[in-house]
Amino acid sequence: MLVIEVFVLLLIGGEQLMHGLHNFRIHRRVKVLRMRLAEGQVLRRDVLKHGEQGIGDWKIVAEKWIKDTTDTLEGYSGAAFASFLHASGNPTAASLLVPRQARDTYQSLQECLNNLLGIIEKPEVYL
Repeated sequence: MLVIEVFVLLLIGGEQLMHGLHNFRIHRRVKVLRMRLAEGQVLRRDVLKHGEQGIGDWKIVAEKWIKDTTDTLEGYSGAAFASFLHASGNPTAASLLVPRQARDTYQSLQECLNNLLGIIEKPEVYL
């Protein structure tokens, strides 16, 4: 009887340990994604600061942010990766204020930021 009780206790302890490790991993991933979100929001805000001459540089940085965040999410889960890249196709009114040559990149950035926020809000689903 004692052997069975010890076995059950070890089984319960193992499950609790696995649950704790899973929660720790999700918490760590959410922390990384919050930093990526903050970086993306700065990019979105700064698009108008670059003017016509610097818009090409802004586009390169914005596209690199999207790619780096995509790579990060691909390493986390397929669901997060797919959700991040989902494009609704609905342009925002704010994109009309952006210089014409940056509108597509701005719209992609905006959709990715919205999707990333959704992933952060529901980490148990995506991560």
